Amino acid sequence: VTIWRKRAFWLACLFGAELFTFTALSSFEDEISKLVVLSLFIPLCLSTGGNSGSQAATLITRSLALGQLSVKDWFRVLRHELLMGIVLGLTLGTIGLIRGAATPEHTRSATKERPETFLIRVPAGTSFDRLPDGRVVVPKGSTQLLESELDQETYVKLPENQSYAAESSPDPNVTQFKFPQNCVISLPPVDRWRLAIVIAQSVAIICLWGTLVGSMLPLVFKRIGVDPGLASSPFVATFVDVTGIIIYFTIAKVNLF
Repeated sequence: VTIWRKRAFWLACLFGAELFTFTALSSFEDEISKLVVLSLFIPLCLSTGGNSGSQAATLITRSLALGQLSVKDWFRVLRHELLMGIVLGLTLGTIGLIRGAATPEHTRSATKERPETFLIRVPAGTSFDRLPDGRVVVPKGSTQLLESELDQETYVKLPENQSYAAESSPDPNVTQFKFPQNCVISLPPVDRWRLAIVIAQSVAIICLWGTLVGSMLPLVFKRIGVDPGLASSPFVATFVDVTGIIIYFTIAKVNLF
């Protein structure tokens, strides 16, 4: 019965972790929609924090069980794991830097196909530039392309042998254009090194954070009389996953938006 209770508790904590992770992700929905490439690195950041935290929690729990550590040794453990977290974070962050810089251009650009016709409104007298590949350059400040004002230059790839057409607008200060169905809309790709730095910083900080949380939680549970072997891993997974998402997107928001 005790084993089944432990398993049920562990599964409940993991399920709770997924719910909290979903909530954290939903709060950064705008950032993900503007830069979809950020979502591709979420598993990397979460697994880094979860693995480093679980490893630290396992080692500390084992040392407690064998009598090699006690709660009074918390500062020595903190100092040691802080150093280990920095070394691991710098190592994994370097790998994340290389992988982020190697992301191809088409992946670093948000692309969306519009199956329906749509309107673009621009200040009167504004004309669209064309890129060598045929894409139409929609200037910053245009409206209605994505049902909101554009905060950056946007590209529209027209279907073959089709074009956009001017339409009458109720506002004399605004020119309105109608674009055909099946246009492909894309944003300028994020700079590879800016993305790489975000990934490197996130991986390094989340790794350090996961190591510290994983090493301290077993001591905290031991201090309050809870079995560290039962509580540490689920709580590490829950806490590091949620806080890792917040750390990752906060760093991305500061550096990329």
